[in-house]
Amino acid sequence: MRDIPKPGQPLQHYRGGIYQFIDTARHTENRELLAIYCDSNRRMYARPLDMFLSEVPAGKENPTGQKWRFEDI
Repeated sequence: MRDIPKPGQPLQHYRGGIYQFIDTARHTENRELLAIYCDSNRRMYARPLDMFLSEVPAGKENPTGQKWRFEDI
């Protein structure tokens, strides 16, 4: 698995959006580790950390040509 980004690190989503990694959190019911991140309008998002760190799925439109779903800027 890839390294977890550092809190405050800016990242680019493979569709072009820029996000800031906040931290990780645990889901209260299933204990899954989640990535917490926000966009430039400070809207907060949570996504399973495994998915956050994954490669762009085959067959997805990928205008940036990135290998990873979220990459360092």
